[in-house]
Amino acid sequence: IDEKIAKPTGSISSLVDEIDIFIPLKPQMDLDKERKRLKENLEIIEKELKNLEKKLLSEDFVRKAPSEIVRKEKEKSSALQSKVKKLKRMLREIQKI
Repeated sequence: IDEKIAKPTGSISSLVDEIDIFIPLKPQMDLDKERKRLKENLEIIEKELKNLEKKLLSEDFVRKAPSEIVRKEKEKSSALQSKVKKLKRMLREIQKI
């Protein structure tokens, strides 16, 4: 898989299992619906990330939880941060179409 492939014109990208997928947007696609869907997903993920970061900032959680659990939660936080960045990028891209 070539990581340097350019995004095709008139498409947006999506993150699926850490892989960027390019999705061509058809002229008949309702861009307002797609914007709304992306914004809703972004809100859900940002809320989840906020709760997770709050948990990770809790000294009680970090001290009492097994280190493996803390590590997994940190990995999950990192993955959610990546998804937030991707969704924001996708929203910017769709605004250009």
